[in-house]
Amino acid sequence: MKKIISLLFLCIACSVSILAVEKELTVSTPTGEVYGTLLVPENDPKNIVVLLICGSGPTDRDGNNPQMKSNSIRYLAEDLYDHGVPSLRYDKRGVAKSAKSGPAEKDVRLSTFVDDAGRWIDVLSRDYKSVIVVGHSEGAKIGTLASIGNPKVSGLVLLAGTGRPTDEILKMQVRQNSPMILESVSAIVDTLKLGKTVENVPQMLNALFRPSVQPFLISDFAVDPAAELQKIECPVLIIQGDKDIQVGVGEANLLHDARPASQLVVIQDMNHVLKECTSTDMAVQMETYVKPDIGIKPQVAREIADFLDKL
Repeated sequence: MKKIISLLFLCIACSVSILAVEKELTVSTPTGEVYGTLLVPENDPKNIVVLLICGSGPTDRDGNNPQMKSNSIRYLAEDLYDHGVPSLRYDKRGVAKSAKSGPAEKDVRLSTFVDDAGRWIDVLSRDYKSVIVVGHSEGAKIGTLASIGNPKVSGLVLLAGTGRPTDEILKMQVRQNSPMILESVSAIVDTLKLGKTVENVPQMLNALFRPSVQPFLISDFAVDPAAELQKIECPVLIIQGDKDIQVGVGEANLLHDARPASQLVVIQDMNHVLKECTSTDMAVQMETYVKPDIGIKPQVAREIADFLDKL
């Protein structure tokens, strides 16, 4: 019984220790407060900190959304913590605890999220000498845009980021997975690419191209990630999984070609949510997307930590 009590006490003590190094921070935006979690090692020297930017959709600070709970960004923060690297991860505006800060959908632009990343960079730079921006998926593009011309950013890490504009990626995905609607999708995408909205959207495509989301898509389609990366002056690390069925290795190669001085790492058997997956079968892949108890590939944090050591 004494051993059991001692073990329980140890578990409680460990939990308290973990909680003690987490601190919730906020930034003010034009539409309200956005919340984030700062995870720091004990005796943090305040030299360097990583800003984690999540991907597309209504995604919270842990990398989860209503359709998918993978905890991928939370696991990345915890893995970085194990390497002695502090990090800040945050909700997208209008999501989770930051729900009240959400602007009307018709008012959201890609710059909405770029500006928020810039606000977090400003907050972190008050206490840390160096801020490293790490963006996942759409967050890679947001992180790139937020880092251009920003002297507070000392390094940029792109995780599963695209090298082409989103309109090209969208057409490619439809061509591969739903070719029967490619003509309809292409017509809408091409119009949005010109900066024009589409009034008559087929019902089956309304979820993707509803009128209220079209202004965001127009702003997003206008950005060429590879071209923007050429404007970055700080060191760049590109990490890509070879089992990513959403963003292929070819996208990472495009980014690397745009910035030849960057470091490119392709991780074997890693999918889009940074988890172990040996198959590209959709059903097998989705199991990792919706199981929050499965951690990410340890190599991701290890590569980032090695990158930081070289700065």
